[in-house]
Amino acid sequence: MSPKTLKTDDEIIFISVVRDHQMYHRCLKNNKNSNKQKLICLDNTIENKGISIRYNEFLDAYDYSNPAWFVFCHEDWELLEDIQPILKGKNKSKLYGTIGAQYKDGKTCGLIYGRGHIEQCYKDGSNNIFLGEKPPSKGVLADTVDCQCLIMHSELVKKNNLRFDEHLSFDFYVEDFCINAYENHGIELLVIPVKTRHYSYGNVTQRFYDAVSYVRNKYPLLKHPYASTVAKTVIGIPEDKPIKSVHSFWKSFFFQKKYTKKGKLLIKICKIPVYSKKI
Repeated sequence: MSPKTLKTDDEIIFISVVRDHQMYHRCLKNNKNSNKQKLICLDNTIENKGISIRYNEFLDAYDYSNPAWFVFCHEDWELLEDIQPILKGKNKSKLYGTIGAQYKDGKTCGLIYGRGHIEQCYKDGSNNIFLGEKPPSKGVLADTVDCQCLIMHSELVKKNNLRFDEHLSFDFYVEDFCINAYENHGIELLVIPVKTRHYSYGNVTQRFYDAVSYVRNKYPLLKHPYASTVAKTVIGIPEDKPIKSVHSFWKSFFFQKKYTKKGKLLIKICKIPVYSKKI
C-alpha cells in the first residue's frame, strides 16, 4: 500500500468564515457530524474581510507539524453523515469536494457535466431538493468544486505552498484554487460521495462575473478548459461559444435549475416553475 493511501486518524478541521452565527450553530457547531471534530470559526462580523483572506490567515498560522484534513466550508453547509470514515484512507495528494463540474467538448457546443450530489434548500430549511447524482465511492474527477466545501490535507498545502487568491474576495475563489492547483502543481480534484445540505440557492451578482473575468485574464493559456457549477461558466474557451449543461432525461424532467438570458435564476420541478429570482 502506498504511503499516500495508508489509513490514518489524522485530525479533521472545519474552517468557516462566519457572519451568521445562528446558521453556523445550526449547520456545524450543533451538528453531531461535525462538532466532534475541530471547528475553526473565523468571525467576519466586525471586519468583513474577503473569504480568501480569512482562509489564508488560517493557512499562514497553521502548525504543519500536526497533519490534518482541512475542510473549508460555508457557515450554511451541513454534514448529514460522519465524514471521518469517508476521508480515512483518501489520497492526500489530491483535492476533494462534494459537488462540482467537468467540461467536455460537444459537436456543436461545450458541455458541462455535474459531478456529485447535495441537498439544497432555503435558509429556513424549506423547499428542500436534491441536486446531482451520487459519485462512485472512490470519487469522480472534476474541474472545479462549488465554494460551499473544499477539502485538502495539510501535507499537500505545505508541499505546494497552496493559497487562495486574495483578489477573489467572495466569488470564484475556490474555482481559482482548483485551477491553480492543477495548472501549476498537477494536483487532481475528486468529487466524493458525502451526504450534505446547503441552506442556499446562491446569489449571482456582477461581482461574480467580474471575478470570472479576472480569472480568465489570469490564465491566458490553460492545459484544458475548466467548468464551474455556477451560471454555465467555463474558463479556457471563447466566451461566445454555446454552453449546455448535461442531465439525464428524468433528472431534467423532475428538476431544472437554469439562468435565463434575462438574468433570472429559474427553478422548475416537473417542468413547473416553482422559483424565480432576478440576479
